[in-house]
Parts: sequence; structure tokens; C-alpha cells
Amino acid sequence: MDLVHKIHNRNPFSLGGAFRSVRAARPYMPTIVLWLCIIAYWATFGTLSILQHDAFGTSIYDLGNVDQAVWNTLHGRILQFTTQPQMGDIRLSMHIEPILFPISLFYLLYSSPKTLLILQTLALGLGAWPLYLIARMKLRSGWAAVGFSAAYLLLPALEAANLFEFHAVVMAPVCLLFCFYFMEKAPANAPVAAYIPAFAFALLAMSSKEDIPLLIIMMGLYFLIVSRKWKGGLPLIVLGSLWFYAAIYVVYPAVRAGKGSPFMRYYENFGDNPFTIVLTLLTNPQLTTQTLLTMDNWHYMLGLLFPFGFLSILGLPVLLIAAPSLGINLLSSFPLMHELEAKQYAIPIAPFVALAAVYGAFHLSRWRCRVWKLARQGVRKERLVVHLASIVVLVFALTYHYFRGFSPISLAYRPTPVTTHHHLADEFIRQIPPDAPLVAQDRLFPHVSQRERAYYVWTSKTDADYIFLDVSHPSFVNVNNVHQWLREQIDQQNDFGLVKAQDGYLLLKRGAAKSELPGAFYSFAKAQNSSIQHPMTIDFGNMLRFLGFDVLYDRDREVHFVLYWQALTPPGEDYSIQLHLVNEAGDIIQSTSTPQPALVWYPISNWQPGETIKVLANTLPWATNDLAAYGIALSVSSNRSTEGQAGRLRSQTEEGEVRLMPTVKSAPNVARFLANGSVLELAQFQKRWGMPYAVFEPRLFDRPKAERDVSIQFDNKLELIGYSVRSNTLEPAKNVQIDLIWHCLEPIADSYTVFVHLIDSGGKIWGQEDSLPVQGKLPTTSWTPGEYIRDPYTIQVPAEAPADSLSLAVGLYKPDTGERLVIRDRAGQSVSDHAKLELGKP
Repeated sequence: MDLVHKIHNRNPFSLGGAFRSVRAARPYMPTIVLWLCIIAYWATFGTLSILQHDAFGTSIYDLGNVDQAVWNTLHGRILQFTTQPQMGDIRLSMHIEPILFPISLFYLLYSSPKTLLILQTLALGLGAWPLYLIARMKLRSGWAAVGFSAAYLLLPALEAANLFEFHAVVMAPVCLLFCFYFMEKAPANAPVAAYIPAFAFALLAMSSKEDIPLLIIMMGLYFLIVSRKWKGGLPLIVLGSLWFYAAIYVVYPAVRAGKGSPFMRYYENFGDNPFTIVLTLLTNPQLTTQTLLTMDNWHYMLGLLFPFGFLSILGLPVLLIAAPSLGINLLSSFPLMHELEAKQYAIPIAPFVALAAVYGAFHLSRWRCRVWKLARQGVRKERLVVHLASIVVLVFALTYHYFRGFSPISLAYRPTPVTTHHHLADEFIRQIPPDAPLVAQDRLFPHVSQRERAYYVWTSKTDADYIFLDVSHPSFVNVNNVHQWLREQIDQQNDFGLVKAQDGYLLLKRGAAKSELPGAFYSFAKAQNSSIQHPMTIDFGNMLRFLGFDVLYDRDREVHFVLYWQALTPPGEDYSIQLHLVNEAGDIIQSTSTPQPALVWYPISNWQPGETIKVLANTLPWATNDLAAYGIALSVSSNRSTEGQAGRLRSQTEEGEVRLMPTVKSAPNVARFLANGSVLELAQFQKRWGMPYAVFEPRLFDRPKAERDVSIQFDNKLELIGYSVRSNTLEPAKNVQIDLIWHCLEPIADSYTVFVHLIDSGGKIWGQEDSLPVQGKLPTTSWTPGEYIRDPYTIQVPAEAPADSLSLAVGLYKPDTGERLVIRDRAGQSVSDHAKLELGKP
């Protein structure tokens, strides 16, 4: 009540006065909201990280090898790992990360890779706190500071690093931000002792990766030049320089037998060490410009700046602190370093993009006040600009996150289910002694990495006692037919025998007896009561039935599929199931050449009628990054010749393939056919903010409008109900465009070709187009009773044609025999083998 009276007495009609009083009475509210945001981040991404790990979404790079190094450290073997023999036997040969030493102590509480994932989430979320403190200090508004901090937590680049394995560098942002905060907080004339907290956080940040000292040097330059704090800036420059020199020129050569950083090879066009690289950058501007000004780098910078409403540009001096990390990523020849939201490489840059946005808002508010020339109300107007800027940033951040974020509120979010298949792995792991050296597949490795010796490459020289594999894992693609090689290894080598095999898992032990794969192993390729995302029934020849497919999205990477099949009869041969990349015109650009993994382990010749087989299609040779739209199509080929086979069941291609012709039994969406009807298009894909999504055309069962209505039935199978002429006038030497509208009356077993002839009054043909319906993409065998089909044709009118007397003759025929469908009267008598359509004005 006291608060209400205060507001009322101040000005009962002033809403602004009320808000100011509430703000004065509750100055802690922005801080509470901030911590609620941080806790929400921790809860969301901590859960997603653990679920991803439990669903075998983490791998040897880098959760597995870091976990092994940290576990070995706790057991007296300092940062030892056995996953990178080409580099060495210590993690320092890859990255200089002394922060892993204190991290190893957390394994005393809980020795698990999940500890690393939890620490990673805590560190990344905690970075919003020093950002909030800096923004509140600079902008003099707690609510504006909350807006910038929330935008930081919504940054997809930050979330991507949180969900991509574990990397010690994720500890850097919070340390860098606290270092900046204590540097900014100290007065310009403060003694060196006032900067000790900043120096401590600088040391912590640098201990997370060998290139972070470059950011400390840049931060020192910023405070030395911009803020005139030489007592803080100069020591930072010295600290960063000494650390960087020690890491690159002392530690690396010591642990790598005189060699430098293994990642210098990414910059071989510029030099083989930091000094020569910088020298080339300065002396060869053409190479520098050519390397930097690429479309990938443009998208990279756009993705960094957009979530903060491009305000970071106004805070350019702060943004330049991140220049070394930006240069490391944008100049690299390693493609993954140009992917902003796929790996961890943008992590050192993110805090300075956020800080630059805060300083951009500060400069904008000062500039606007000077323009308005409102000296007395300067503070009030300044705060208004700051609040508006924070709202704009939050809107931009939410928009970008909605399309490209990783949380459940994003369109790109894909849940990670933990299935019975994942739980089954525990039974295999329990059969492996905890101290036994082993070889484990990359995605299984983090679940068995806490041992002195563990590998992920199976070679003849391995000293492993066990081999643990999952041939059904979506990441295990069949590049170079590695699945066939693996199957042959299991069959032919004598060192390892089978201990257990089930649902795609394989556990082999040195010295165990050899045995055949049991039936339980193949369950990964057999669907039990599966719910198909896009069901349909398509028969390929009279051999295989296609039941539909699932679309597996992985953000802006290639879309994968799960294909569901049944054998109609015992197959008798291993048919080739191929996927095809097609352009918007329906032309095949590229095709798969190696079999999908499931077809190696459970080939089609072994399928039994009645089984539902699921084939994960994850081995695709194409890249669609540069395609705004494309399609994915499916075909089935036989190794046998077409002799003695029904023509409608098989088709010989120009490449010599013998394809089984698909026939639609049922399909909820329009099923398009390509390559003379031998290839089924599964879906067309478009992109939204760089993310592919499937586009399906539903079947049309409501009668469409036509310019001219007719009712002409062809043999009671289909009806021409209307047509439209899309050319205003019929003129010689120009094209006439016609849309025919068909109505399917009953299932059509044969594929008919439509002919559209341009004829004069005497029946002479002046132009024609013969094609399977809808430019060959919708053969009559794909039509469903009750469906309407709009069928376009274009015919050129010859210059000498009598335009005034031209009409159309339309009909259908079998392409192999030329037999036409006839038009019948009510008595069932044949009237004509074509329909005559007028072209004049309706």
C-alpha cells in the first residue's frame, strides 16, 4: 500500500512516474531476470547436452579424447591420450589447454564425460553475468543490460559450441568478459593492484587455448589506446605476448619433437608460423583480399552481426579485439572453420560481438542526444535510446534464433530421442573390462574412453583386446564402401571373434571363436510397428514395394532419409536402390553409387516377403549448399537384362541400367516421376534462412476453374473437364500455351502419353507436343481416382500456319503400341480417338 500511495501522490495520471517509482522500489528486478535467463539456459542446454550424449551424438572429437586425457591426468598420466598417434601421446600436442588440470579435479566428484558437458554449459551460460555488469555500468540501465545479455544467450553460435562435444576454449568467454569488466571498472589513474582481478581472469582465459593470448594482447591495446589505462593495458600486452610465445615456440616444440602447431597447415598459403603469416597478410594484399572476401565469409559475418541488430559495427574498437580470432577463422583453408554455427570456432569471438553491441548502443545514445541538443533532458533521452536499442537487439536476436537457434523455441530444433537401441549399448559395455584396451567407433568412444589405451581405428597392428562397433549409427556413412570392407574383415581375419551382436552392435574379442552373425544382429534393418513420416505405396516392377520415407534434418547440412520397403516376392537378386539429386527442372544432377549401409549388411536378396525393411540413406555424394531449391528422387535398378520382362515393369536407361518402373498404389501427395517415369521424386526442398525443408504438393480433389469447360471421357478411365489457353492471341511464329485439366475416374494401370496437335480445318497438323502428363512428371499410373490434374503444354505456331482456322486435337495413347484411348458415347460405342478443342475466344 505504501508503494501505491507513493505512486499516486507523485502523479496519479503519470504512467511513466508509476514505472519510475516501481523501478526505484525494485532495483534488483533486472538482476533477478538475468539469473532466471541464465538458469533457463543452463537447464535447456544442460539437458540437451546430456540427451545428445546418451543418444550417442557425441564422438571422439573432442569429447572422447578430452575425457580420456582428463581421466588419465587424474590417474597420474598427465593429459595422456591414445587417439592421435600421428600427433603424439599427450593432449598438449593438439592444443595448449592447462585449464584441463583444474577441470580434472571435478572428476573426483563425478568421473564421466557428462561432467565436461555440465561444466561447459555452466561456463557458457555464466558469460551473461559479466556482460550484464558491463552493460549496466556502461548504459546505466539494468533492463537494457538484461536485453543484451539475453541476446547473447540466444546466440546460435554460442549454443552450437555448447552442443558440439567439449572444448576447453568454452571457458574463455566468461573469463574474457570478466577481464574486460575489471579493466573497465578500474579508474584511469588506478594503481596496478586494481587490475589484479583482470590479470587473473586473463590467465584463466589464456589457459583454455593457445590462440586466446592474442585476444588478451588486443584487449591490452584497447585499454592502452582507447581508455588510456596504461597500468592495466600494458601488463595485459606483456602477459599475452609471453604466454603466446611460450605456447607456440616452447611448449609445442617440446611435446611435438621440435614441430610447431599442427594447425599451421591451414594457413600454408600465408606461411608456416605466426610471424610469416602476419608478414604475408601485410605484404600481399591481393591474397589477403581474395581469401577474406568470399561468400562463406560474408555469411559468417552476417550471422555474427545480425543477432545484435548490427549495433556491433558502431562499437568497432571493441569488435576489433576479436580480430585475431576472426582472422584465424576467415583465413583458414579448413572449411569447418567457416561454419559459424556448426563447431566451436566462433566461441572466442562471440563475447566481443556482444560487447561491441553494448558500446554501439552507448555511442548511439550519446550521438542522438547531441543531435537533439537536449542538454537538460540528455540523461532521460539517452536512456530512451538505450532502451530502444536493447529492444531492437532483442527482437533481432529472437528472430535469428527462431530460424537458426538450437533451443526448442527454434524452427531448426530437432529433439534427440534416447531409444532402446541406445540403452542396449550398456549391455555391450558391461562385457568390456574397464582396463582393457579397445577400438571403439567414433560415436561409441566417449562411452568407453576412461581407460589408459583406447583407439578408434582398426588396424592389423592394434594392441586392443576388444572392438566395439555400431554399424547402424547414422554417422557411419559408407564412404569408399567401408561397410563392405568391415564385413570382410569380420569374416576373414582370425585375431578377433564375435562375443555379442545385436541390433547393429558388434563386440569382438581377441582370441574369441569365430561365428556367424546371429539373426538378432539384423533387427536394426527391420521396422517394427514404425510410424512413417511420409507414407505411400509404390510398387517397383512386381518385386519391391516402397512404403514411404522419413526425412532426417541436420540443420543446414545434407538431408538424410529412412526408406521403408517390402519384398513382394523373394527378390532373388540384389537390386540397386539409388537416390538422385535433381534440379528444379527435374534433371538428374548426381546419383548415389555405393550401397547404403543397411544394404551391405542385410542385402535385398536376403529379404523375406512380409518383412518391413528400413534403409537409412546417409551416404550421399552431393553438396547442396549452393542450391536454393532441389529435389531428391529414388529408383530401383536390376542387374538382369530386360529380355522376357514386361515393358511396363522395366526400363533400359542410356547408361545401361535396367530400372524397375514405379507404379503408384496410393500416395497422399502428388508423386512426380522423372527420367521417362523410371525415377520417383520423393520431395522437393527449399531453404529458409539457409535451412532446407521439404515441400510437398497435395493432391487436388476440388474441381479447379477452367477458362473453357468441357466433358470428354476417354474409355471411362479419365475425363477432360476443361482447358485454358494462356496466349492472348493466336499468332504465327509464336507459342500457344494450353493447360488441360484432367479428372481421374478409376485407377489406371497403363502409362499413357498425351498428344496435343495443332490442326487446321482439314486436319493437317501444324504443330504438336507429345508427352507424359505434366511434362513427364505425372504419368497416368500415378493418378488417384477423384484427383484433378492440371497439365500444361506449349506449341509453336509456324509462320505459315492459317491462324484463324486452327484448333487442337487432344488424346492419349500407349507409347509402346501407339494404341489410343477412345472417346465413347453413352451407349459405350467408340466415337473418336481424340477430342477437338477450339482456340478462338470462349
